[in-house]
Amino acid sequence: MGCNIYIGKKIFDEKFFNKNLKEYIDDGYSKDDAKERAYIFSLSVKDEYLENAPAFGEPTDYTNSRFPCYQTWHNFVNASCIFDLFYGKNGAFKNHPGEFLITYEWLEQLNKKYKRFKMQYKGCVASFEDNAVNSDKKIYVEDGYMTVNHVLCRFEWLVFWCNYAFNNYGNDAIIYNS
Repeated sequence: MGCNIYIGKKIFDEKFFNKNLKEYIDDGYSKDDAKERAYIFSLSVKDEYLENAPAFGEPTDYTNSRFPCYQTWHNFVNASCIFDLFYGKNGAFKNHPGEFLITYEWLEQLNKKYKRFKMQYKGCVASFEDNAVNSDKKIYVEDGYMTVNHVLCRFEWLVFWCNYAFNNYGNDAIIYNS
């Protein structure tokens, strides 16, 4: 089992919201709880495919969505030193499922951590191939390790789409997780 991560332009379906709201109220949720739940499940992100987007041989190459298992994602945010940006007090995944508005300040922190990672692992190649340059370099996490190359693949995808969304959609740029 895993999480679904979408980065891009927020889409809100008002008809679906109204339908969900009625169902949650009918199920006995308070009006406030029903609104919150109906809102989250009425969101989506515009599907996007870009030829210049990162691609590493995954089914979701060139797209703004990824479907990692929870442990892989958890290991990635730890290995890349961005755990706080996702699971901290004001992190992108503080609500699951949920939306997170990509702000300039948050994006600036992500970009700084990405640059620091690239400097720390100079010469590393973003690849899932076992024989890629520096594929023997590993980052140890609580339940094992991740190769630096694998971390860099995920990092490049994340940084690319967060920057793309923020630069193209401004206040409608979100990370949505379900």
